Amino acid sequence: MEPVRRSVSALFGVLQLDGSAAPREVVEEMSRAARYRGGDGEAVLLSGPCGLGHQLLRTSGVRSAGLSQCDGDVLLSMCGRLDNRMELARAVGVDLCSDAVSDSELLLIAHRKIGPELPKRLLGDFAYALYDKGSGCLMLVRDHM
Repeated sequence: MEPVRRSVSALFGVLQLDGSAAPREVVEEMSRAARYRGGDGEAVLLSGPCGLGHQLLRTSGVRSAGLSQCDGDVLLSMCGRLDNRMELARAVGVDLCSDAVSDSELLLIAHRKIGPELPKRLLGDFAYALYDKGSGCLMLVRDHM
């Protein structure tokens, strides 16, 4: 019997501390190097000095995903799920019943309204990298477990 190979999604990125543009070829090479951790999707996003991306491996649930989003000056690469999404949506004024909002979209909205204190308010199985070009802040976040 062959051993079961388990793999999880991968997040990766680069931040140019000198302010120069993130080199697309470096972030794309990171993506190629991490392909063995994915298989269900990939993304690379660039904004100024930051480049983020993911290799996605779906392991459960529809919302459990690796998602990369760019919303103006904010880049987000996320793997996982938010378990308190209803509570978080109420706190930031998002109607989940009428809007099809993914966990990554909800994170972007919450980041804009709550700011750097957001990770303290999250529950779930997740990891994400968020770069806010306006503030120059790069957040690398993992759930507390």
